[in-house]
Amino acid sequence: EDPKSGQLVTLAFTVPAGAQALGFDGPGLGERFVELAGGFADTAPIEPGTGTVHVLFSYELPYREGMRIEREFGAPVVSIVLLSVELGPAIEGAGVIASGRLDTEQGSAFSYSAGPLAAGEPLAFSLSTALEPAQASSAPLAPVRSQSQELAIGFVVIAAGLVAAYMVWRPAGPTGPPPAQVRSLVEEMAALDLDFEAGRVPEKAYRAQRTSLKWQAQRVLE
Repeated sequence: EDPKSGQLVTLAFTVPAGAQALGFDGPGLGERFVELAGGFADTAPIEPGTGTVHVLFSYELPYREGMRIEREFGAPVVSIVLLSVELGPAIEGAGVIASGRLDTEQGSAFSYSAGPLAAGEPLAFSLSTALEPAQASSAPLAPVRSQSQELAIGFVVIAAGLVAAYMVWRPAGPTGPPPAQVRSLVEEMAALDLDFEAGRVPEKAYRAQRTSLKWQAQRVLE
């Protein structure tokens, strides 16, 4: 129970210090969500059984060289994906692994992965200047950055059946018949596409879930 409002809440979320322009895809603070010190909590129920609850929100952080971002999650986190635009900063942190280049609808990005994390275990990473183009030839996974360019970072957190998306990126679709070991994931993507085209799934929720499914398929194939 939230001590201020008396409302019952389920999952709580933190946002980094200095975060601005917190926004939601749908009802926000004072409606579905309750503001807490350093974050917010969801009032939507989580029903027993197998299911998925989507919480989609975004915020902005003024960029500075070497800035450190730390997040904590109230539920166990299975896996985390971080994306940096091609001309964005390099992402470094304990347990953060570079996964290579990813083509998205918004252009080329560099993918990083982390997790699993226990409930309350923090994820921390720093943003630093990437290698210059001439140096990057020997390290193709390192993104390059323009000092004057506006920067954006998106990451998708998959935790206990929950998909929380920050600036969602959607990879390009697969081609050819799917391998047997990812057939169920591909079929789930196809069903999701049909639901989206029929208007049964909001666009941001659709993109977040589709990105999650594709990332899972990629991990299975790897």
